[in-house]
Amino acid sequence: GKVLFPAACSTPEFIKTFKTLIATVNAYTAEAMWWCSRDPDYVAFSHSNLNVDKVFFWRDEDLKLHAGVLDWGGVACSSVGWKLWWWLYCCEYPFLSEALDGLLECFIEEYHVHGGPLLDRDELRWQFCLAALVQGVGLLDAVPQIYRMCPKRHWPAIRDRHDARIAANVDGKNTLRVYIGTFVNICSMISEWGIPERFDRWVDEVVALTGMARKSVLVP
Repeated sequence: GKVLFPAACSTPEFIKTFKTLIATVNAYTAEAMWWCSRDPDYVAFSHSNLNVDKVFFWRDEDLKLHAGVLDWGGVACSSVGWKLWWWLYCCEYPFLSEALDGLLECFIEEYHVHGGPLLDRDELRWQFCLAALVQGVGLLDAVPQIYRMCPKRHWPAIRDRHDARIAANVDGKNTLRVYIGTFVNICSMISEWGIPERFDRWVDEVVALTGMARKSVLVP
């Protein structure tokens, strides 16, 4: 599966950074969730996982396009930065990397126009990244399921993400390609967005705000 990731994400240096970061995120998951919800300006009642498969579209008699939303079971008051990750994490990485700041600015403007407070883009972006990192920890539990959906013996012959063995629905579900795409996105973000350094500074901020000692983290 190494060929599915950017070359920079396959180096020994990156793998060491990834292990250290993910182990540290695992230790600070509760703090990340607290951080993203600590300021009520960044908390709103909304859908928790608004990917395109949760939306349906239709046109009326005048051909005006309308949209509706499915699966409201997870609706809640929680961090909008956190939710934005869960709304956008299935984007292709080149688009996500290029368009994220514009998407955040659009959200900030519309949120404010419709009665919400004016949010800070850097804070919103960091909440987005924290949500991604926490999902990155959770995705490790999905590795056995990935191998059930595509057995290990097939992986040496897979050359890209468009291979039908990992791109097609498995048992009628898109779970496998979503898991793989999310792994690629998170690793690419860690590699290119300066996230390990930013996370280290964030831990210092949490320690200063809470008065807690910095945690000792065991890296596998």
